Amino acid sequence: LPQDGADPETALVGYIPYDSLPQSLNPPDGVLINANNRIAGSDYPYFLSQSWGDHYRATRIAQMLAAKERFTPDEVARMQADHISLAARATLPLLLKVEPADDRQRRVLNMLKAWDGAMALTRPEPLIYTAWVRELNRRLYADELGEVAKRYVSNRPDVVTGILTKHRKWCDDVGTDAIEDCPAILRASFAAALDFLSDRLGDDPLLWRWGDLHFAEMRHQAFGPIPLLGRLTTIRIAANGSRFTVTKAPVNFRSGNSYATRQGPGFRGVYDFSDLSKSRFTISSGQSGNPYSAYYDNLVQEWRDVRHWRLAPDEATARQNAVGVLELKPRPDTTENRQ
Repeated sequence: LPQDGADPETALVGYIPYDSLPQSLNPPDGVLINANNRIAGSDYPYFLSQSWGDHYRATRIAQMLAAKERFTPDEVARMQADHISLAARATLPLLLKVEPADDRQRRVLNMLKAWDGAMALTRPEPLIYTAWVRELNRRLYADELGEVAKRYVSNRPDVVTGILTKHRKWCDDVGTDAIEDCPAILRASFAAALDFLSDRLGDDPLLWRWGDLHFAEMRHQAFGPIPLLGRLTTIRIAANGSRFTVTKAPVNFRSGNSYATRQGPGFRGVYDFSDLSKSRFTISSGQSGNPYSAYYDNLVQEWRDVRHWRLAPDEATARQNAVGVLELKPRPDTTENRQ
């Protein structure tokens, strides 16, 4: 919690000794992985953070790296684009225990049973799954927490799994005289999710797409908060992924019914240490921050599809192949002419 920095009682007491910092030297498998996940065990004696990321992304990276010993740069780029959700694979079996109430629900459940957990923008299953989990989270917490739930509810698969398997009293709606069980709340949230998607996208689930509602949004730093200018300068593109995929694109469950994502890998790089000039990169929007520039959003599709660019290794090569040169010149000093 924030403390009064002027109070000697809250002064900095010291630093973690260098040799005690989390570290790994020459790991046997030659691999270091981090995707914002915890980097030290529960027995680590010093406080580092209380807001670690989930383990699903790091686990997925480890799975892909364990598949073979050597990788080409193209294969590493495909890893960066991976959008398999291990969180969906873990929680979906619990959701699929629900009994269908009609033919539409039966068809959708069969679609989800055949789904591999890929959060692909061209598929309906990621949208159905996310809408279902969102409605489930609302129903699990809103009755106990009331209005506070809107500020704190988030997509935590491990918590939902714990409720559905161990702490089932959370499934009861305390606002009713009846005692609801977990199958009841699964049925209600499933029906609500399908009704919501039908209202937005039509009645045929086969025609729904994750990319219909899941957009990566990039707001201009200066103009983004301004209502009209914000709409004109915001870059939007349908996106793969979720909070729990290597290509991260989380949906904020506290943002009403929006499925937009405003977080993700703004920069990607694949480095070739045998020849650094062959390294490749991509950024999330364009080379220019000027909304009137042709280069304001010219890289957004390449970024979404994880198509990299190589940079010139030296200034001479860059100038030889440049499509143009941007010069930034200071405004002339006119202070001498002022009275």
